[in-house]
Amino acid sequence: MRKLSDLMGHALEQREVLRTGRAQLALRGWDEILGQPLNLHAQPEKYDRGVLFVAATGSAWANEIRIRKETLLARLNDRANDARLFNDLRVSVKNFPAKSEE
Repeated sequence: MRKLSDLMGHALEQREVLRTGRAQLALRGWDEILGQPLNLHAQPEKYDRGVLFVAATGSAWANEIRIRKETLLARLNDRANDARLFNDLRVSVKNFPAKSEE
């Protein structure tokens, strides 16, 4: 006989996999959600249990994302059609080449 905790753990893992998949679909519109020029200096790194981790090319861009955090979370949740999918956004500065304007 299996323990309830074993069954619940498996069910919760499956739920998080589905949530992560929905988050990845929503993030396909990342450039549109951020808008220019911010989308040229930031990229999503990972989604984990409602938290989106974002990398920015510099501290000024990271700060701009932090200022717009609530708006960005609302846009992401609207795009995902789930008001509780994205709960928090954390930004770090990483050294990666900024995208060029087209």
